[in-house]
Amino acid sequence: MDIQWPNQNEIAELNKMFGFEATDDEQDWEIEFSDENRVEEFLLTYEDAQLSEPQKMSVMQLIIASFDELIHSGQDNEEMWQKIESALVKDQHIHKYTIEHWCCEGETLEENMFPTTSRMRKVANAL
Repeated sequence: MDIQWPNQNEIAELNKMFGFEATDDEQDWEIEFSDENRVEEFLLTYEDAQLSEPQKMSVMQLIIASFDELIHSGQDNEEMWQKIESALVKDQHIHKYTIEHWCCEGETLEENMFPTTSRMRKVANAL
């Protein structure tokens, strides 16, 4: 699987776009800046901004991590998930790695999965 990670300039553009105060030492940018209160904003940026494919991959990972936090906090938003799912399917060639990661392939114990794993598995099975 060929994963196209964003370069430093592309991450810097995303940091500026979202107002993140990054140190450039972030190991998991999309996890460190995930925010359950900004899922819709991140999704709108994904849909409307002129992003490179590597930036789209990172923003989608940010969206999923943020949505995962939203579910973990006891909230849910099926309408928002439908938009996320639609973007994943539309750009599946970009998000193959992301889908596989969040599916927790082979894992059977729910406590070892993400709150979004069951939904992500449905996406994977539909592709």
